[in-house]
Amino acid sequence: MTTQTRVKIVRSVLIATGIFLLANGLGHIFFPVKTHEIVGGGGIFDINHPWMALAAREMGVLFFTFGVAALIAAINPLKHKWLVFIVVLSGVLSDVVRGFAVLSGTACPKLWIVVVVSIILWLLIVVFYPFKQTEEQRELK
Repeated sequence: MTTQTRVKIVRSVLIATGIFLLANGLGHIFFPVKTHEIVGGGGIFDINHPWMALAAREMGVLFFTFGVAALIAAINPLKHKWLVFIVVLSGVLSDVVRGFAVLSGTACPKLWIVVVVSIILWLLIVVFYPFKQTEEQRELK
């Protein structure tokens, strides 16, 4: 597989990741109660409590920021490799935290869907990102 093909795949996945994180972030910021209901948050957390709503909004800002970083990195993944690294690392770390919540039974019932989508997206970036710089990559920059 050529480097150009790999870059196209990574760019597409970064755009999908950015849109996923932006939607997730904006949902948490502006509609924390509705987002909580969509994920299936029954009686586990009281989202109507002011502190929980604030925590949901803070999470939304974090997701929104990583979504913007993913979209900026999608412009030129080879040039913005540190942004790609930050997006993947943030995805891995947030999935680890959410995964422990899912496994312990303290998370919202449908949160595993968000975790699986996120894992698929950042795993595609890790698999297809051209790590070794070739002559072809130097020309693409």
